[in-house]
Amino acid sequence: MNCLQEVYEQQKELILLGERVVLATLGFDLNVHHPYKPLVEAIKKFKVAQNALAQVAWNFVNDGYAIVTIPFSYFKFSIMCIYYALERGMQATYFALPAI
Repeated sequence: MNCLQEVYEQQKELILLGERVVLATLGFDLNVHHPYKPLVEAIKKFKVAQNALAQVAWNFVNDGYAIVTIPFSYFKFSIMCIYYALERGMQATYFALPAI
């Protein structure tokens, strides 16, 4: 076997090992759900798309979902963000969210 073939085989094995590490880290669950769709649906249902509440809820989703591993469903997480936005909405003034 020539030198290039050996390098190729080593690189191939490293890539396969890396893929297995990524899959194990994800728990072999490649169907990843995000809380944005249920959040937008709830915002539309409650007719608060032009409200600061929608912006605050969206910010909670962005900040919370990117930082922590969420131990519950994406749907529950989006509802929790709306709840916290309602709770915090009376305490501060926020910029309005553009039309969704």
